[in-house]
Amino acid sequence: MSSVSPDRPAEPFVLASLTADQVRASLEALVDLLADCVEGGASIGFLRPAEPDRLRRYWQGVADAVAAGERAVLTLHRQGLLVGSVQLGLAMPQNGGHRADLGKLLVHRRARGQGASRFLMRAAEAEARRRGRTLIVLDTEAGSLAEGIYRRLGYQESGRIPDFAVTPDGVLHPTVIFHKQLSAVTVRSASPEAPEAVALMNRLSAYLAETFGADGRAGFAAWAEWEDRKVFAMAECAGQAVGCGALLPRPEDPACAEIKRMFADPEYPGTGALVLQYLLDQARALGFGKVCLETRWANQRAIAFYQRHGFRPGPAFSPYQGRPECACLELSLV
Repeated sequence: MSSVSPDRPAEPFVLASLTADQVRASLEALVDLLADCVEGGASIGFLRPAEPDRLRRYWQGVADAVAAGERAVLTLHRQGLLVGSVQLGLAMPQNGGHRADLGKLLVHRRARGQGASRFLMRAAEAEARRRGRTLIVLDTEAGSLAEGIYRRLGYQESGRIPDFAVTPDGVLHPTVIFHKQLSAVTVRSASPEAPEAVALMNRLSAYLAETFGADGRAGFAAWAEWEDRKVFAMAECAGQAVGCGALLPRPEDPACAEIKRMFADPEYPGTGALVLQYLLDQARALGFGKVCLETRWANQRAIAFYQRHGFRPGPAFSPYQGRPECACLELSLV
């Protein structure tokens, strides 16, 4: 079984990177989110009481910046409701194109205490990496809850400025400037017997067993039967293993390879796509004309992931024939 799901029940949050038109289409929901954070006491550039027209003008300016390629906006939804967002400022001087300014980390009060801030921050870091940015800079109110979040996520204090801004109630307060140097996620071939690989696959198996009733280990037993034309890929970030996947020949079709044991640590968004692309590149280099995989129809997150990368439903292959719960997907490489 192949999956890109985390080692816990399905994440209730849905992440999106918005275009300028999508920012404009979501204007009222974004205004409501920002207003809730201001009214909740967050020091994010506005005073109480929150003025909808002022907030609306702000988001219209953000949409213009997105259209100009100067800003990225990530949003978080749960059960169809906007519950959070974060932004990356990308407009830098010529000698600062490696940097991004992170700002407006917003989480609605109804979604706090559920990991939304951490989810958004990891997604922002992945987006920064994708755009070639290796340094994130931000500032936040000294002593705020946000300061603790950034410290726990590995951001380093660069300094403090006294009386930098006023709280939503008009009281001057200092700000803390933070920075974080981003390590790129890289993918390489490795042994599935390496301790880091075993640990990743154990996490995958635990999740699959808990969620779908089967841990997927049996399908990987064929690894030892093949001496060549097989690949085990491992993704790493700053020396830590964060994802894996395998490629094995299909015994009944020498032109087809099967993808197995796909796992991506949810703390590192975008890792699954990197592992998958590595495996597809390896499949082409090994002369395969097609790749296939099996997941469960109930695993809609995994199916959506593979469909975004061009996979489509194909005929059931062994040993999944006659099992309606199994989704067999394939992708032509020619």
